[in-house]
Amino acid sequence: MLRRFWVVFLVLSVLGPVGCGQAGEASPMAGSASEYGGPYDYRPTGAATQMPVRGHSGYEPAQTDRPVVTVEASPTTAEVRIVNFGFEPAELTVVRGTTVIWRNDSATTHTVTAKNGAFDSGLLEAGQTFSWRFSEPGTYEYWCTLHPEMRGRIIVR
Repeated sequence: MLRRFWVVFLVLSVLGPVGCGQAGEASPMAGSASEYGGPYDYRPTGAATQMPVRGHSGYEPAQTDRPVVTVEASPTTAEVRIVNFGFEPAELTVVRGTTVIWRNDSATTHTVTAKNGAFDSGLLEAGQTFSWRFSEPGTYEYWCTLHPEMRGRIIVR
């Protein structure tokens, strides 16, 4: 517990003044009406559970050169790597019943948190993994709550 505190403290003390975005940008966690809606901005994808979020126009995937991967085989496993400050691949399409495993290949602590609250890895230290079996079709948007610019999407068919 104390080790995690110091890791988070060190990360925040280094990144705090600069923020996690580009130079000159305000940190998304700094204000309540930011582009991302703050660290607790979970947006359900189903119409029945849709909640209004002040100051946000909806999910917009990060512009990236990372490939989009589609897994069309029978239900199995697929892997998403956390590399530095991004998910690789940032978007993954799988069949229903697939278990996705996120592996933190970064030296930095991250989380894998569904915007609709379906799953949350908690803090993932370097080398740790988190897995989730997708049993229902739909689009699952997720992010790292420590670094809100890190966003990804799982599409389940």
